Amino acid sequence: MRRINRVHEKGLPIFDVEDVVTLLAHKREEAFEGERAVRLFQFRTWILFPDSDEGRATKCAELITAAKFLDRAEENYFWDKDSARYKFLDPAEENYFWDEESARLDREDKPTGVNFTHKPPQTLKRIDMLRKDNNAYREIYDRLIGRRGGLLALLDAASPAGFDRAIQLRISQMHIIPDLIDYRLRYIQHGRGNPKVTAHPNGANHNHALFFCWWPTHGVQSSRGRTSPNKSVSPKTMRKWWQTFEESALFIYLIHKHGFRQLPMDTDGGSFIDNLLRESNDTREILQFFGAYAYLVETFMKAHSDLFYVSVPVSIARIPILTPPFSKAELETISQYDKHYLEMTG
Repeated sequence: MRRINRVHEKGLPIFDVEDVVTLLAHKREEAFEGERAVRLFQFRTWILFPDSDEGRATKCAELITAAKFLDRAEENYFWDKDSARYKFLDPAEENYFWDEESARLDREDKPTGVNFTHKPPQTLKRIDMLRKDNNAYREIYDRLIGRRGGLLALLDAASPAGFDRAIQLRISQMHIIPDLIDYRLRYIQHGRGNPKVTAHPNGANHNHALFFCWWPTHGVQSSRGRTSPNKSVSPKTMRKWWQTFEESALFIYLIHKHGFRQLPMDTDGGSFIDNLLRESNDTREILQFFGAYAYLVETFMKAHSDLFYVSVPVSIARIPILTPPFSKAELETISQYDKHYLEMTG
């Protein structure tokens, strides 16, 4: 198997995948407040954009999350009722924070005392106050935005809404990947040494998986320019998307086939950071996800597979993934490989 260490964009390292796994599994401390949440979103984005030409996606994920964290840190800094009145840079700015409706809500002890829909201008004096007094603000800016080139780096990032659209498009294109992995795992678990399964020394390889997914519906007719909903996509299309998602295929398999909630959430909303922080602290889900992934890696490694993998700390308990044996119809499909596999090139 082929080990993955770092994600690059244009030859430059974006992040260390194995270090991120260690961080997300709570096997090391955060280097700065919010690091685990930032890296979780970046890692989930990488799962959808593992191909080398899309290293930009993981960088955009980092920049968008960092900008959202800075905005949240600013709101938290000026949220306290006392500081909301005394942390203004000059009296004129109070109008941006405290209108009559906000004052009324404050008198009624509602938790919305500051009206953040009227934020003051981002002056250097204001930013300097945050930089001096708010360590989280300073660390996130320096480590995530400053090191990427400062404010100019944000110009290269997609808008949150545009980023979310790109994520949804990728999700719609990955459906064939879990089926290909599922066949290979099932063949390892149920095919080898099973007299009911047509013996083949390479029965668990990629080409056999393509055939298994393609053959049952290859004869279904489609209208011109449109594939029938009951027909598998062509082997050519399978190969195209496999090449795109190959490095993260085992993660995609677990998300689709076993219900792990590890796809990127929408960024274009007010609850993005709160949701991300909550999920980054869901240790149980994360440890189960990486434990199941480690089990898959070790299972395929014993079968001398050519898949890509990320190393998972041995301290994380391995969680077995169970699959059903092949049905009679599936066994028939497997038996047709030697006679018909060359038809996949047509």
